[in-house]
Amino acid sequence: MPRRKAIGPRTGGGGAQVVWIWRSSQGQVDVQALDLSLSSGNAPDDARFAEMQAERFRTKGATVKLQRANFAGARWHHLVVDRADGSMQDMFILNRGNTNYCLLISQGKRDPAVVSKVTKGFRFVGK
Repeated sequence: MPRRKAIGPRTGGGGAQVVWIWRSSQGQVDVQALDLSLSSGNAPDDARFAEMQAERFRTKGATVKLQRANFAGARWHHLVVDRADGSMQDMFILNRGNTNYCLLISQGKRDPAVVSKVTKGFRFVGK
C-alpha cells in the first residue's frame, strides 16, 4: 500500500476557501470548497469557471478535454488535462448553492481506477 500524507483542512481567502490535500507515491488529490458568497466580485458559474481553468492549463502547454461526469448525486464539469511535463490531471468542478467545489486528481500516468475510486468516494455531508 502506498504511503499517504494528508493535509487539511486549511483555510484561505479570509475564510472563504477550505482545502484538503492527500498525497501518495501514486499522486495527489486536492479538494477545495469556496464559499462564493464571501468572494469578492461576481463569481463565475461553474461552466465559465471550468472554461477559465481549461484556458489556464492550455496557456501552460497542456492539452485539455472538457467533459461531464456524474458522481455524488451531481453532474460535474470534468477537465481531462495532459500537461506539457507529461503528468496527468483530472479536475472536476461543481457549483452547488453558494459553494464552488473543485476536485483535482494529479498522477504521473492517468489510472482510471484511481479516478473512479476517488470520485466514488466523494460525498456531500451536512447541509
